[in-house]
Amino acid sequence: MNGTLDRPRLKAPQERSSPRADGPRSLRSRAWDGCRALSARLVALLRLWSARARDRDLMRHFTERDLRDIGLTRAQARWEIDKPFWRA
Repeated sequence: MNGTLDRPRLKAPQERSSPRADGPRSLRSRAWDGCRALSARLVALLRLWSARARDRDLMRHFTERDLRDIGLTRAQARWEIDKPFWRA
């Protein structure tokens, strides 16, 4: 060392990347990440709704013995069956 501080060398103007070059791409990348996350949540929600509709349709055909096995009365089963698929 010859008495100077070791500092990172700044890039020459032609070597620097433009803030606009990184900014929009990074923003676009984050937007796509958000779209992918939203799509995944939407698919999961549709699968949940489909499972509820299927389970409630199956419950419609349960016998009294089947209902007794799972601990439900016919009235409780009817209440569950009559709910729309989006309601838990």
